[in-house]
Amino acid sequence: MGLGLEVGILPGLVEMDEEGYQHYKEQFCLISQALLKAGIEKHVEPEEVEGIFTCDMLGYSTIHCLRRFGAHLALEKPPPPPATVDAEKDPFLSEYYKRFESGEDLRFQHVIIHSDAEGFYIPVDFMRVINAEPLQLAGGYLGSTQRLRAECLELDALLREIDPPVKRNWYARPRVRYGQERFAIHQLLEACEASIRMNAAIVFD
Repeated sequence: MGLGLEVGILPGLVEMDEEGYQHYKEQFCLISQALLKAGIEKHVEPEEVEGIFTCDMLGYSTIHCLRRFGAHLALEKPPPPPATVDAEKDPFLSEYYKRFESGEDLRFQHVIIHSDAEGFYIPVDFMRVINAEPLQLAGGYLGSTQRLRAECLELDALLREIDPPVKRNWYARPRVRYGQERFAIHQLLEACEASIRMNAAIVFD
């Protein structure tokens, strides 16, 4: 089991999984309610798209590593060393969550404030992550694809600066230290590009 990302989920369910289709239609109705409550333009999830995008995050650890890295920088701490295990237990992540819940608008919130197992990013540009837990939206928090993309690009630029690829031998592949963080960014950016192109949500499942 692990985290997968999908863009264009409704077309694949229409004929193959009626129960799943109805479930996600209900979820997109909740998304509309959350947007309306926040005073943000609505999103209409397409039922026809050109191709369906999917990718695998190789478990949950990669997204945890990226969130840990982002939390340190958002709280104006030095970049942490590359994560190994239990990245989600980092004390600066806990501090980040507390400060966000208190109302602070922190950097990298669309990367960090999101379930690691389910939930949505929609191709509508809004600054603050929406708390949709009262509506019982899957994952609780609703993110913006455009903001997620911008945050990933910023984190990618920072990683390129502090962790340039090193080639130990002439015949070897260049190596980086922050491999998990950079893999997570790559997958998220691919999903963001598909989401914006298709005008469809990124679905964590």
